[in-house]
Amino acid sequence: MTLDGKGSKELLEAFNFLTVWPEYLRSRYGELNSLTHLSNPDDPPDVIAHFSKCSVNIEITSIEPPHIMQSERLHNQLGGGARSEMPLSRIPANTQDAKEIMYIPGNQKAWELVADRCDVRYKMIVERGRRKFSNPKIKTLSSGILLFHGETFGDKFEHQAIEKAFKALQQIPVCRGWIIALIHRWNSLAYYTAIHSDDVGFRFEHQEGG
Repeated sequence: MTLDGKGSKELLEAFNFLTVWPEYLRSRYGELNSLTHLSNPDDPPDVIAHFSKCSVNIEITSIEPPHIMQSERLHNQLGGGARSEMPLSRIPANTQDAKEIMYIPGNQKAWELVADRCDVRYKMIVERGRRKFSNPKIKTLSSGILLFHGETFGDKFEHQAIEKAFKALQQIPVCRGWIIALIHRWNSLAYYTAIHSDDVGFRFEHQEGG
């Protein structure tokens, strides 16, 4: 079947994650054989990974704030091209403000403090994770992988915020047994990914290249 934009994105994020943690996942579940994508009304989960030992539920969610996703849509509507990145911690007042931040070189509103950016990352991960684990349908699933995606590059301070957020989610009783994970791949060679699970605690991989 042909997947829509959301479905293809979910399947790609799952594939990206599964291929950068092969040894860890193989030790738990065996060899990966195939993936199944589920859409409404059959999800959750979004993806099921079929390993040789068992099948694993994967629920996928973005950690980008609403104004970041809105700016992406606006940028695409305007034809793409060069622009400044929209800061995580600064919400545009309106569409015109968003355009000025993205397209006027040197606009001071395009800058943000690292501490503010990391605070938003932490809050988004915890908020989206708690929302997922409060979903009655999620609670009925056997434990699997909660996979976050977003443009996280894993610098020292952002990495610390992600670890802190993952540990906060692990305190939620329904989360026990789940792998909390994050993946962002920005080209064929470079990626940042992290996991937190009961058996190995917090681990991450950061590969630069390309």
